[in-house]
Amino acid sequence: MYICVGRRGRKKLIIAVEVYKNSKDFNCASCGHKHCDQDKQLSGSKGPAGFFKWEVQRGGQTVIESKVCLLPMITQRSHGLMKLYKQYLLGHYPYSGGLYEQPNAYLQAIEIIGN
Repeated sequence: MYICVGRRGRKKLIIAVEVYKNSKDFNCASCGHKHCDQDKQLSGSKGPAGFFKWEVQRGGQTVIESKVCLLPMITQRSHGLMKLYKQYLLGHYPYSGGLYEQPNAYLQAIEIIGN
């Protein structure tokens, strides 16, 4: 298993946490906004909104603003890390050994998701 959280991966992971945390707000079937993507390539998309429609706050500060929906931005890697976080809460780790014997990138991801 390869785990990596770089600068871009951190942002994508924060977006995934926001979408998972507020999943009821990211239901495509009931969405009236239809600002799904930048290039109008997703079915029914109107393209970006004329203003920042979605924002993610951490520690009282806005860290991400977007004119398009956050849901399509979730990557497979972020989804996988969210699954690993659920296992972490149950006391299971991806590699044998204790918490401090896990890869640093995994520990960083767990910290990002947990906060």
